[in-house]
Amino acid sequence: MTMRTFVCKECGVSFRTDLPGRFTTCDPCKERKIRESRAKVCVYRHCGKPFSDESSQNSMKFCTPECARREKMFRSGKAGDESYFRIPGGTGKRNCTACEKVFVPSPGEEKTGRCEACRESLRNKECLICGTRFRDDSLKNTRRYCDGHSIVGAARNVYVAPSRSKSEGGDLKSLTPFTTTWWGRVGEVLVLHLHPEFFDAVKMYGNLTPYDLYDRERGKIAVKTAGAYYTSHGRKCWKFQFGSDSRRCDAAFMLGFSEDRQRLERAWFLPFSELPDRLKVMSPDSKEYIPDGELPQTDVAVMDRKFRVILRDLPSPLASPTKRVSDHTVVGRLGERVYASLHPRSDHVALREPTSRYDFLDEGGTKVNVRTRRPEEDGSWKFAVPHEGGSDVFYFLALNAEGSEAEAAYRVPVRDVESGIASVCLTDSWVAYAQGGFPVPVSSLVEMSESEQDQLFLSSREIASYPKSEVVSRALRYHREQGFPYPEIPSDVELGDALSAIRTYQTATDFPPTTAGLSALSGYFPHRFESRNENSDFSAVGAFWDDERFKRALAYTANGPSPSFTRGSVRGVLTALNRTPGQFSPGVAKELVRRFCPSGGIVFDPCAGWGGRLVGTLVAGARYYGLDVSARTANALGVLGTRVRDYLGLPPETVSVACGDIEKFEAPTEAFDFAVTSPPYWGREQYDVAEERTYEDWRKSFLGNLFEKVYRCLKPGSYFALNVSDYQDGGSTVPLVRDSKEGAYRSGFVFDTELRMEKHPSSSSRSYEPILVFKKV
Repeated sequence: MTMRTFVCKECGVSFRTDLPGRFTTCDPCKERKIRESRAKVCVYRHCGKPFSDESSQNSMKFCTPECARREKMFRSGKAGDESYFRIPGGTGKRNCTACEKVFVPSPGEEKTGRCEACRESLRNKECLICGTRFRDDSLKNTRRYCDGHSIVGAARNVYVAPSRSKSEGGDLKSLTPFTTTWWGRVGEVLVLHLHPEFFDAVKMYGNLTPYDLYDRERGKIAVKTAGAYYTSHGRKCWKFQFGSDSRRCDAAFMLGFSEDRQRLERAWFLPFSELPDRLKVMSPDSKEYIPDGELPQTDVAVMDRKFRVILRDLPSPLASPTKRVSDHTVVGRLGERVYASLHPRSDHVALREPTSRYDFLDEGGTKVNVRTRRPEEDGSWKFAVPHEGGSDVFYFLALNAEGSEAEAAYRVPVRDVESGIASVCLTDSWVAYAQGGFPVPVSSLVEMSESEQDQLFLSSREIASYPKSEVVSRALRYHREQGFPYPEIPSDVELGDALSAIRTYQTATDFPPTTAGLSALSGYFPHRFESRNENSDFSAVGAFWDDERFKRALAYTANGPSPSFTRGSVRGVLTALNRTPGQFSPGVAKELVRRFCPSGGIVFDPCAGWGGRLVGTLVAGARYYGLDVSARTANALGVLGTRVRDYLGLPPETVSVACGDIEKFEAPTEAFDFAVTSPPYWGREQYDVAEERTYEDWRKSFLGNLFEKVYRCLKPGSYFALNVSDYQDGGSTVPLVRDSKEGAYRSGFVFDTELRMEKHPSSSSRSYEPILVFKKV
């Protein structure tokens, strides 16, 4: 490679390197800045000692864990002064839990249960790779390898035993295909195929290592993968996410796959000094694009051939619904097209640069930000104003409710808009900025597709004033063109909000209704909407493609007090009218695990279902083992579990999902700490697995095997929570609760308690489903 010369912006000294990309800081200056950033002062109010932060993330604020504990007690109000931490009464002597000798804890170590000699002996360890004896002087005493087998040495505090790392990161066959972990490993395999001289850190240390590859010249390397997506302006981009662990690396390999992730299209190699803290959008059509870091197509072709070999023997990935365009996006696009027709000589910057802070660049160099709105309920227009700068003029375009007419336009300098406000309402004081020629039909300025016209019409606030037949007809045409409104896979922000809502759901007795986290689960189980209730002739998907049933659902929506024809609303009406099988609440699952499962225990779910109990278990901090008879559902559960597990930063063994029937399941003996499930009722719901037997056969074979297998799996003293309820079959009641109690008793369980889970949060009358809790004694 050709050597290139750069000038350090810190010391001004020239340095040379053959690495791709641009460099602004030399190695000595980088090391000096790292040393300076690690020199800190303890923030504990009664300490203030200087110390060197040698943690891997350079995030310590206290010199010792005891200082951190004491400061937390002060801030929570538990400690009034230092006397709170003194040993109350007596001599302060205690017996060592290891050698049983009497000792007096040193100041600041009052919570320890071991004497100083025993604590020091625990720091003498043996390397798990070479067997060399070494002393662990790290703060948390967590090292497992000697310095010779740890590239980052004492600065790293996350280690994984080789016996686990071989199966977790070394072999693609041991990973669930098309999960986040699997894609990350595929990226590492492709880079290693191009650079076999790189050190494979994941294969040696496991998937928890803060870097993926290592090279003596290039340093620590993070590998990121992303599928292509198209912006609202039709530009092809790749979005790469960088977490806190990635920032500890020296460079990043970024691999851009096609939209369907079947081909490798582009690749980049850049030092982290060229990348932002969190997110990088790579678009070769953008002005901010850095071409120096892109790999030549010859290298990409080599990795692409390897990638197709990997995909050859695998099934197609779990299809995720297409991201739909929102009403606000349609209105925003329409406003930009109107401005482009009125100012044809302006440069439409946002069309080729979606991340630009302004939309147009006029001939005179004026930066214009177009803001388009439809009227509020009071007839006024409120325009959202971005807080960040970047434009010189705001062009406020006011449309009517249907988006068919541009009623007013105001060209306002940014300096005349108050800073820090969230919206602007047009008033008489803005007449000086009004543009002439309005109102004017939008159709005379731009062409709108039939789909765009229908979407703006259906999202209008005046939809209730139009004839119901016209509304239903246009809604049928629009949604049929868009396809069934499957829910979308949640983004990281949406997933984080859902997990936070699940975490905040708490109750001491029965379970009030909650929908926390349900929307984040639905995108992973599109086949749930193909399941059918025995009392319904159609599933939600079947009713969508049946003209009579779909018109009935749309008419039901149109006759409501506030009709809404968004994709989510239409999906909700279809699932409600056709009794689509529901999801188990993750919040309720979390509370059950919190009450009946020991901390860090393993939860067994013999009928895993739609993922509610999986997510609730992970939020509660327990491990999850699920079993489902449907291969499609089990695959989706694996994808969901991997996503939530990686988001929460949990180890790989936290989630295990198997495809199988509980009747044929080889139950391990006393392997689980808690069991919870909600079994599919006999004949009540029609899934993709056929059920061709009578209730009596189902009760003896399925229900009997369920209790026997769960009883064998649970440890003594553990609990089994079962969500079942009686239901009407024709004119008679099926006593499922009574039969469940009898089956549990015959298997050896003892009935402990019955909890109530409230249903139908939107209903005026309360109804409950019982949760039966049994104990193995």
